[in-house]
Amino acid sequence: MKAFFARPRIDVEALAREWFVRLLQEDVGREELLAWGEWLDADERHRAAYERVEAAWALMQSAEVREPTSEELALDRYHVGLSVDRWRRAQRGGLRQVPPLAAALGAALLLALAGGLWSSAPVHPGQQFTTQRAQHMEAQLADGSRVRLGAMTTLKVAFEGHQRTVGLKAGEALFQVAHDRRRPFVVHTPLGKITAVGTAFDVDVESLAVTLTVTEGIVAVTPDPNLDAVREDPAARSAIQIRAGQRLRMERDGPRLILALSDEQGGAAWTSGRLEYRNASLRSVIEDVNRYATTPIIMADAELANLQYTGTVQLQSADTWVLGLPAAFPLTVEFNNQGQFVLRRTVPTSLPITRSSFATPRPPQAWPQAAHRLGRHA
Repeated sequence: MKAFFARPRIDVEALAREWFVRLLQEDVGREELLAWGEWLDADERHRAAYERVEAAWALMQSAEVREPTSEELALDRYHVGLSVDRWRRAQRGGLRQVPPLAAALGAALLLALAGGLWSSAPVHPGQQFTTQRAQHMEAQLADGSRVRLGAMTTLKVAFEGHQRTVGLKAGEALFQVAHDRRRPFVVHTPLGKITAVGTAFDVDVESLAVTLTVTEGIVAVTPDPNLDAVREDPAARSAIQIRAGQRLRMERDGPRLILALSDEQGGAAWTSGRLEYRNASLRSVIEDVNRYATTPIIMADAELANLQYTGTVQLQSADTWVLGLPAAFPLTVEFNNQGQFVLRRTVPTSLPITRSSFATPRPPQAWPQAAHRLGRHA
């Protein structure tokens, strides 16, 4: 079943009003002031919106409104025994002469109130979390949601008005979302957005692919409308519902966007110290391992990227895992002068590299031979 979601718009004006009201309070701390400054500097539109709010407030503060005359009060037909509703009905059909300055003040107040200057929606300063190579991190977000970050991951959080927004451009994160039906929790990735209310899911962002694994509840995935494939195919803009126990992989293949849905488990195996794969491209496996290995791994031949890998990588052995690849694939492992492992294919150019499965890595006693070969290329 497919559901349709409107693309969320960030209401910069509403956020500017919320910041203004928050800064009027006496309990504003240094961290909030710093977050406000970062928000202003992040986009010129933010600063312009905030200045408009300040100008409206200054207009209201400086306006001089004289006391109404008895004749003007009589025209209002109001006294304390009347309800507001009855007074409004009495006013229908009647016009009042309002001083221009008072009219300007009233207009400013009306715009402020209609726009939500005193909105009850909570304001949370932006948060950012970053991990280094081979580092994990657990964090609690301002709404009570929890997130666990894998290695080399940057997460940007912005809870604006009635939506919780998270940006994940690279790396991997496991989300445990606090339930709040009024404020969807949206994770933006390079290939699309993931929308949830209260659930748990893992997101792995690679250079050309995004993999979502849902462990609890249901989430909706909407491909990025700016992608060529989505612009040309209106049907591709529809949201896809992913349920607990399912995995969706979105992969960019030139102008195409490939979607693959499966019932595979183990998307968050990295939290237990291992990476698990089933028929994954060697390129995506190398990208993951590079987050944990102290020695970077690069591919000298692009054809190696599409080799299929099935197996488990122990994170504590990420630096030596690469030495076992020649036992399963037609490639060699070299060590260059830049301190990197370099993978090169060994088959002739005229012969295609066929699909292959990963076999058990070389036993430890075979590794000295591989290390000797690496040494010759140092």
